[in-house]
Amino acid sequence: MKMGKLNFIIALMALIMVAGCATAPLKAGGNATNREAGTTVVEKITSATPPSPPAAPAAASYEITDETMNKLNTVFAPGVEMAVSEGSRKMSFGDSYVFAVGIGTPNIVSDNFKLKAELKKTYDKSMNSILSNSSYANTWLERNTYEIKTLTRGEQTAVPFVVEIKNLIDGTKPKLGTYEFKLTVLRQENFDDFRKEYASKTITIQVV
Repeated sequence: MKMGKLNFIIALMALIMVAGCATAPLKAGGNATNREAGTTVVEKITSATPPSPPAAPAAASYEITDETMNKLNTVFAPGVEMAVSEGSRKMSFGDSYVFAVGIGTPNIVSDNFKLKAELKKTYDKSMNSILSNSSYANTWLERNTYEIKTLTRGEQTAVPFVVEIKNLIDGTKPKLGTYEFKLTVLRQENFDDFRKEYASKTITIQVV
């Protein structure tokens, strides 16, 4: 009788253990329950920051720089009527440069002066002419204003001369070679316009 009661108790305990295992949640690695299978996983997608646009190129300056002024001062001594910061320069298509032109009046009581620039000669490395009409290069000189300067005896002044290597008047790209510009200081004297040449210099541009 005792043996039968013991077997009954053992069987009851085994049944309880089986029932408990059936209701316990699954551990990691087991099959997901219906509630776990319905869970939605949302991934957060972080978009890459777009690169910053390139900085705009600095605007060209048409003022005489301190460096160019120092070059002029080395040749523009008292008593000199006219001087240029550089007599020649190598430039490429798209370049611009501001020369310094000095005007002095060591022997004139007072007068009005004005700078004039024009292309006088063009040639390639074989000394053949490049332009049939020198006025085609007037686009290179468009930044020049040529203001009137009034000077008394012993005064000096510096004015900019701007050259931009760009397309010619007819829209064509300039050929490589040498371009010689004549800079002339005109004196008004007693005339209504500026017709008397006071001094002149040549600036040679080599387009490379």
